[in-house]
Amino acid sequence: RLTGSLPPVLQNMTSLKYLELTQNALTGTVPPVGSLVKMQLLLLDQNHLHGTFPADVVNLFRLAIFKIGGNLFTGRLSEKLWNLEALAYVDIAVNFLESFFPPNINVLQTLQWLEVNKNFMHGTLPKTFGNLTRLQLVDMSHNEFEGTLPSSLGSLSALEYFSVEGNQFYGTIPATWIHLPMLQSLSLAENQFTGLLPAGFHEISTLDLLDLSSNGFHGNVIDQFASLTSVTILDIASNQYTGELVSFFKSLTGRTASLSLVDVSNNRITGALPDLATWSPNMTNFAAGLNYISNMDIPASYCTLPKLKTLLLDGMNSKAHSEAS
Repeated sequence: RLTGSLPPVLQNMTSLKYLELTQNALTGTVPPVGSLVKMQLLLLDQNHLHGTFPADVVNLFRLAIFKIGGNLFTGRLSEKLWNLEALAYVDIAVNFLESFFPPNINVLQTLQWLEVNKNFMHGTLPKTFGNLTRLQLVDMSHNEFEGTLPSSLGSLSALEYFSVEGNQFYGTIPATWIHLPMLQSLSLAENQFTGLLPAGFHEISTLDLLDLSSNGFHGNVIDQFASLTSVTILDIASNQYTGELVSFFKSLTGRTASLSLVDVSNNRITGALPDLATWSPNMTNFAAGLNYISNMDIPASYCTLPKLKTLLLDGMNSKAHSEAS
């Protein structure tokens, strides 16, 4: 693995098009890069680089792949970065960077991959974000974004992965999201969302993972989730969902065998515990604690589940008793 720091003479290599130094042990700061106007690929991710990233990176108008994730960069990253029209792949994740998305972010018509998670990104998501129709992956989790999710995101027809977990978004899921035909993974966890799933949400037949945990969503679990035929990972913990748990699993007849993770804990779920061996024999993680389960008997068949790794059934009686008192 390479060690040491990047030399200041790097800025003199004006013919350089590709620089890949991923997964090394480089330290120090990054020298100015604005003179490297032929640069198309700049990969400095997974090192120990620190300090502010050179502001003159906005001069690299040919830059297509920009990866500096997994370092110790701090300070402000110029919003003009989002004007580099050649960008197709951006990874600035897991740093301490500040920035926001400007209204004219729609100039990034070639952008397919956007990872900005675990930084200090802030501001709202502009409506023009929905014009980035080549986007396949968006990870904005664990930042300081706020506001509502624009309905224009329903135009992201190539989108496969979308996460805004751990921000300050609020409002409801836009009805236009039923038009995301490629969506496989959706995480809205740890925000302030409310309301119901939009009508027709079950039409997203590719959806495999749905994480709505730690929000203010409500509704009956059968009405909301029984028609999501492709989901194998469902996390709706810490919301205000109601309904009877056994009836919910029975409503999934014909597809529960594909469920591997279900977390309905800390809601207003009632009834008894479902017979997972019958309804979901491939379950690896099941959590139903902090609900209103009336029959606390754990089915003996749980001991026969060959793949079960996590079983969380804590505090079910205590929640019912606390509210009754």
